[in-house]
Amino acid sequence: MKKVIAIVFAVAILSSFWYLHSRIAARKAQAQRDQLYQAKLHFFQRSVRLGMHRSEAQAYLDSEKVSYGQMNSDLAVKIGEDPSSVWYCDRWFVYIEFRFNQLRGQTNPSPLDNLESISIQRIGHCL
Repeated sequence: MKKVIAIVFAVAILSSFWYLHSRIAARKAQAQRDQLYQAKLHFFQRSVRLGMHRSEAQAYLDSEKVSYGQMNSDLAVKIGEDPSSVWYCDRWFVYIEFRFNQLRGQTNPSPLDNLESISIQRIGHCL
């Protein structure tokens, strides 16, 4: 009986160490990804000035051969994917979002919309 208790205790200790090690490794990997995302954000913040027209921002991204898409009425450059820590999402897509101001009542993006902000956005791929 003592042998069984010792084995169960040893398995519990090893499982705890494995869990802690995997959590520490996951946090370290996330910190490295976040550092990369911040570097890409700073690059775009230095390269693209606030207030420029949408058409100028698109021309810059095209000239640098940066792939981008439209998210709502803003532009988005996918810069990575993060694993999820919750069961109902399998991953998070990470974007640099170029947010443009629009005139009140304006329904479609205009080439003359002004760049308002550049930020990192995460969108979950969830249930």
